[in-house]
Amino acid sequence: MPENIIIDRLSFRYSSKPVFNNFTAQIPLNTLLVGKNGSGKTTLLKLIAKTLMPESGSIRLDDVPHYHSAIFFNHRILFDSITIRQHIQWIVRSFQISTPSLDLENSEFLENSFLDRKPGELSEGERQWTSLMLTCLMPADIYLLDEPVRALDEAHFQLFNEFLQRQIDAGKKYMMTAHSAQNYIPALTTFQLSQNSPYIDPLLAI
Repeated sequence: MPENIIIDRLSFRYSSKPVFNNFTAQIPLNTLLVGKNGSGKTTLLKLIAKTLMPESGSIRLDDVPHYHSAIFFNHRILFDSITIRQHIQWIVRSFQISTPSLDLENSEFLENSFLDRKPGELSEGERQWTSLMLTCLMPADIYLLDEPVRALDEAHFQLFNEFLQRQIDAGKKYMMTAHSAQNYIPALTTFQLSQNSPYIDPLLAI
C-alpha cells in the first residue's frame, strides 16, 4: 500500500515566472499541506492531482507514476439541474459502487434533508459539505482536498474529522491543504510550506 508522495526535482511556472524550482520532497500520505495564502499549497496539490503539469521533474505515489486521485477544489463539481440523490446515483453507476454499503436514507454524512434538493437550493456550507462527501465516495488511490472545511460550521468540521479518522483507519489515503493544522485529527501529518522557501515564488504561488 502506498505511503508517500515522492516529488523529484519539480519545476513549475505560471507564464515566465517560476513557482517551484527543482523542488524535491517526500511527503507522507494523510498529510495537511499547511501555509499562508501565497505559500504554494494549492498549486502543489494541483500538480499532485495532475490538473497542472510541471515544466520538469516528476511526482509519483511511492514507485507508481500513474495513480488515480479524487479531487476536491470547490463545490463546482455539482450540476445545478439534478438533485443530490441523482448525483449519488450517477457516481454509483459510473464507478460500480456496491449500493448495499451505501445507506443513503440513514447516512450521517450525506444528510437526508439534502438528497432531493438541487445544489442551488443549498447554502454555501451545505454545497461544500455535499461536494466533499461526494468526492470521498469515489474510489481512488488518493483523495486530494483543497481547504475542505473552509465553509463548514463547527459541527460539520467535527463530523468531517470523525469521518476522516474512520477513512484513514480503513486504509484510505488523503492529502489536504489548510491555513492551520489546528483542530484537525492527530492522525494527520503536517507539511509546512513557507513563502520564504527557496523553491517558491511568493508572488505567484496560490
